[in-house]
Amino acid sequence: MFLPFAQWLMQGRSRAITVVAIALLTSPVIWPNGLLAAAAASLITLRSGARNGLMLWLTCLAPAILLAVYVDSQMPFLLLTVSLASAGVLRWSRRWDATLLAMMLASLLASVALVQLAEPSLQLYVQAMEEFLARLQQQLAEQQPAMQDALPAMVSSEFIAGMFGLMLVTGSSLSLVLARSWQAGLYNPGGFRAEFHRLRLGPASVLLMLLLAGLLFMGGVQYLPWAWIVLFPLLIAGVALFHAIGWQRKWRTHWYVIFYIMLVMWDPLKMIMVGMAMADSLVDFRRRLSERNTDQDT
Repeated sequence: MFLPFAQWLMQGRSRAITVVAIALLTSPVIWPNGLLAAAAASLITLRSGARNGLMLWLTCLAPAILLAVYVDSQMPFLLLTVSLASAGVLRWSRRWDATLLAMMLASLLASVALVQLAEPSLQLYVQAMEEFLARLQQQLAEQQPAMQDALPAMVSSEFIAGMFGLMLVTGSSLSLVLARSWQAGLYNPGGFRAEFHRLRLGPASVLLMLLLAGLLFMGGVQYLPWAWIVLFPLLIAGVALFHAIGWQRKWRTHWYVIFYIMLVMWDPLKMIMVGMAMADSLVDFRRRLSERNTDQDT
């Protein structure tokens, strides 16, 4: 996707700086531009190294600060930072499992930082959500009176910060996937598909994530988005397993389209993907499918 753009981007540092700076400044109005800026910076890091990525980050620091100060928008800066750091981890480790864990930890730290440093901004979102819930309660009071007391408990600075953290880990993963696919398309066709299909989390990592997510679930509704930040690597691992199985079974494109529509619209599918990734950490479905296919061929 947009491979000619990526090829053009890699032809000079000035082009990368210009694209990232403009995309950052316009991201509050055109939100996909934030993903584009992060993906472009991640591509530079993946291909040219962490030093060049850091130089690009420092160059684009001024636009990010302008957005944070004058537009009260911290997400473009956080998205750029976490994506660049994750790209550095992926280039150094060459492991998607370690990269996703680092991305998850960075998003949790960003959520903590928002609670500690951006309380006034979070309160604006809390007030907006409370007003929305109040109107919603008014409409549903006759049919579901119990929601009148349940919904306001969801609204807190911690809940909003967790939602931003969940958006951050999602956006960072999308940006890094896009950057890695660009890199593979330009320099190693087919390489991204192969490494993504191999993505699998180890049992120790899965156990730690489940323990941390369980503690956050016990903390109350306000920490529900935080728990999903922790489970996000498992969700991506489940999606990777789905793609690996589909590639082996030669599924047609429409099955992937249906899958992603359901993944967005139907929350239980997310839990199914998490469960599949947990089981895969113990069973290794790809190896079993490969062995079964080998036995059938012989």
